Amino acid sequence: MSYRDNIKSNFLTQAVKIVLLFFSSIVVSRALGPEGKGYVAFLFLFFNLIFNYGSFGIVNATQYFQKRTKFKEDEVYSVNNTYLLIVWIITSIILFAVWKFGIGFKGYGAYFILSGSVYILANFSIVSLSCFYIGNERIIELNKYALAYSFIRSTSIVIFWLINQLNIYSYFTIEVVTSIIYAVFLLKNINIQFKFKLNSILLKREFIYGINGWMANIFIYLNYRVDQYLIKNIVGARELGIYAVAVSLVELVFLIPDSVTSAISARLYNIPVNSEERRSVTTKTIKYTFYLCLALSIVGMIMIPLIPLVYGKEYSGSKTICLILFFSISFVALGKVATPYFYSNGQVKVITSISFFSFLINLVLNLLLIPKFKGNGAALASSISYVFYGIMYLVYFVKNEKYKLSELISINKDEIFSILDLIKSKFKKVTK
Repeated sequence: MSYRDNIKSNFLTQAVKIVLLFFSSIVVSRALGPEGKGYVAFLFLFFNLIFNYGSFGIVNATQYFQKRTKFKEDEVYSVNNTYLLIVWIITSIILFAVWKFGIGFKGYGAYFILSGSVYILANFSIVSLSCFYIGNERIIELNKYALAYSFIRSTSIVIFWLINQLNIYSYFTIEVVTSIIYAVFLLKNINIQFKFKLNSILLKREFIYGINGWMANIFIYLNYRVDQYLIKNIVGARELGIYAVAVSLVELVFLIPDSVTSAISARLYNIPVNSEERRSVTTKTIKYTFYLCLALSIVGMIMIPLIPLVYGKEYSGSKTICLILFFSISFVALGKVATPYFYSNGQVKVITSISFFSFLINLVLNLLLIPKFKGNGAALASSISYVFYGIMYLVYFVKNEKYKLSELISINKDEIFSILDLIKSKFKKVTK
């Protein structure tokens, strides 16, 4: 499928997922309340950190070694997933020991730890398998499974809520079970045979290549989530619950970059590094994404007064947090769609450097502002780091990649009319 078809598929998928996520988040927030919401949110922060970054760079190298090296795809697939299985076993043992000896997870029962281990395994599989789908530009197929997962998850949440059985235990169970179902969908249709196999040469090369990407991604993740870790430990679970609702609403703007990132990544891995098409794809994607996210942010700001009506008065504190974050979220989106450019040509250190300094700014400001201003202080700290994050990518493109700033941020009349014509044509198809 074409790059445009993949983006359209991603956009539709993300739009449906966001609608489902939005309504299910309202149900969860009302059923659990700020305290319960914060209690569970902290667990997912930790478990998501493990399955996204527990590979120590191997997953980050998957597409590069799948498409741009002499290693066969089935070998990369088998070796990587064998490695992840071993990492999961070790991680689960450590996780249980940390809980058992009271080092961490105080206040959480064994059920959450054991179920969390299963949740990590399922999502290790999802992350790994998705890389191979994207590398082969099977994005539309991948999106079908993502939609099925989102529908099953949201429907389950609503059903448990309707029968008055939605609590921290049932909600956590739903997240675990639906993740398993998603992993099974992907595994059943991957069409690559798995063999338990380790190849030290491949793993070493992937680690050397992927460690910078791993470091970059973990700094990016921490830049997005360090505020929530600190809020939980400085001012408590209730404040985290209020803050998490605001973050989930603001990150609906990621509909745009999340629709684009996998598509541009797949396209850039499959076209020559120095081609004019690569330059055109990069510049148009960056600026279109930025301005579309800016437009969505403005719409989001207008909708802020509805938060207490939709989520309940307990979440009134989310309003100011949302307003602050909406001012900067477009710059995060800019960075999101810029990173595939550097991944696809091996310049991962660029991503690592920018994400590290952004995280450092965020961490320092959060430590200074949270004790006094709580969630509002965290939002301000994050917004400052987000703006820095996006601007640094623009600076690097101009200074080191010899792009003109106008290429990256200026939209001419022809492009505006082209976008409007595209929107009109899609609207006509929908309304017929």
